[in-house]
Amino acid sequence: MTKQADRRPSRGAVPIASRDDVLHSLDRILGYYRQHEPSNPVPVLLARARTLVNADFAEIVRNLIPDGLALLDAHG
Repeated sequence: MTKQADRRPSRGAVPIASRDDVLHSLDRILGYYRQHEPSNPVPVLLARARTLVNADFAEIVRNLIPDGLALLDAHG
């Protein structure tokens, strides 16, 4: 990351105030990686995280750890 563009501060950044803003920001980041770093694995992780933005806790646990809810019930 030695390019000048990588060191330039963001101008006109819009504050994130809602989940829709989060989704829009993730889409922009995903677009950057697809265009500038197509072999980087970050978009795979971000795309998965994006699907969880509107999920509740149980959905997130089910998605990340399929047996996670059973483990939580068993231990607590």
